[in-house]
Amino acid sequence: MKKQFSLVLSLILCVVFISSCSTKTTTLIENQTQEKVYSEELNIIIHQWMLSKYNFEDAAKNFELNHPGVKVSIDTMDNKDPNILLYSWRNGSAEHDLAFGWDATSLKSYIEENLLYSWDNLITEYGHDKFVKSFLDLGKSGNSIFVIPMTGEVMAVTIRKDLFKSAGLLDENNNPIPPKTWDEFLEYAKKLTVDSNKDGIPETYGGCIMSTGQFISQNYIYGLQSSFGNILNVDSNNLDFESNSVKEMLGIWKESIDKKYLVNDTSLCRNGMKQGTVAMLVATHSRWPEVENEIIVDGSEITIMPWFGNNYGSLAFMHGIWAPKNSKNIELAKSFIIEEILNDNFLKWSQENYGKMSPLKSTYTQLSDARWNLLLSEAENAIKIPDFNNYAKFNEIMLIEMTNLFNGHQTVNETLNSITIKLIEGKISIE
Repeated sequence: MKKQFSLVLSLILCVVFISSCSTKTTTLIENQTQEKVYSEELNIIIHQWMLSKYNFEDAAKNFELNHPGVKVSIDTMDNKDPNILLYSWRNGSAEHDLAFGWDATSLKSYIEENLLYSWDNLITEYGHDKFVKSFLDLGKSGNSIFVIPMTGEVMAVTIRKDLFKSAGLLDENNNPIPPKTWDEFLEYAKKLTVDSNKDGIPETYGGCIMSTGQFISQNYIYGLQSSFGNILNVDSNNLDFESNSVKEMLGIWKESIDKKYLVNDTSLCRNGMKQGTVAMLVATHSRWPEVENEIIVDGSEITIMPWFGNNYGSLAFMHGIWAPKNSKNIELAKSFIIEEILNDNFLKWSQENYGKMSPLKSTYTQLSDARWNLLLSEAENAIKIPDFNNYAKFNEIMLIEMTNLFNGHQTVNETLNSITIKLIEGKISIE
């Protein structure tokens, strides 16, 4: 009898134990599937093009790991309007604590409406001397920094050394020989152009001047600075659209395009460099690693060349980090910037893979390619895009008028006159 009672008791205890285990397991599973509750959330918005050039997702995950209870939410935007953030921030409805990827040419509009958080304290604590000064200065208004540089860009000429060698345009050290004048640039374009069957459609174009979006304005300013050392009209203190130097430059551009030594089609420019059908490309420096990393023709080498041998310097600009003045989580935002973004590993990856120049001096000590030293020197001696009261409108006028010039709808003089008239009518000027 005792044995039977013990057996029954054992069975009861076993059932209770199994039931208890099952309950605990179920509760554990239920707890694991519940949505995690975060105590703080950092909301950031990134311009679409930048998302593919930097490891933002890894940066966000790493920050969350190091800050338990923090969630980093990422939104993207592909709107090309430089003032797109202004429209929501001016109404006090900033949904994001940080914005990444917008350039500083529209900075003035935000400053006038007192919409931006100043990064002065962060930069002072981090160290002004750690930044490439020319990139840091691009985010300034007055003596304060409102945009932290993240992506530095310098205008340069990307070339294919194999095609330059065939044309006899390399020196004894196998480096490209920069042209010294616009006439010499025309001769370079002619020598580099190959039309073996004389059908008027070259197998290889001598070069390309990108002229879509902001590229045409950037190339115009870069062309003036690199060849003449001056971009301003001494009488009007506006961009030069009147001097003989300007007419010479545009005359060479127009002649080169008419004779099919140069092209100005953006798609053909980029793909042509990769395929060996374009010998030199006037654009931002980052086209060099972009092309080199996607090269299609074997046995070729891509490098960069200052347009006129760095006599007068280049043009630099940057894309940076913005914060609305009423950011809900500015201290968390500052921690994210210092820990994850101003980080050599984060910046170096983008520089090596996509050519996006780091704003930090320390990154360059970790790069073995000597071409980065040349570009760093170019950046340190570069001018910036002038402070137009409406750069977006200025660029729109340039795009229309220069396209008309290149397409044969108007002469150089007609183009320059039309630009001047439209700038006056629109009250667009440098301040």
